[in-house]
Amino acid sequence: MLRPLCATARFALERWADEAAAEQVGDRTVVAHAVAKAALAGQSRPTFALAATGGPVPRRVKALLTAQHRRLPAALLAATVVFGITAWSAETALDSVTDLHSTIESAQAGHGSG
Repeated sequence: MLRPLCATARFALERWADEAAAEQVGDRTVVAHAVAKAALAGQSRPTFALAATGGPVPRRVKALLTAQHRRLPAALLAATVVFGITAWSAETALDSVTDLHSTIESAQAGHGSG
């Protein structure tokens, strides 16, 4: 349930890094090519059709190459990161509670049979 927030936060953080790189380098096209090449190099088995048509990398490259560039507002980025961290924390807490419950039930079952 909370995983989409993590994906959104991850994407926003990557876009922020893309924009920072583009500002530093001074050429959005160079950064877009670097992002695409890094994504392809990071795959153990390149799936060019999938990489070219879907997922966050093509969206990032398109955003860098779009002529009408709009800078991501810092507040949006911060909110997305906070929501992502909150979602991750909630998911971790839920996993921990589930594990604790299972451990307690196992211990009670073992104690009662002995």
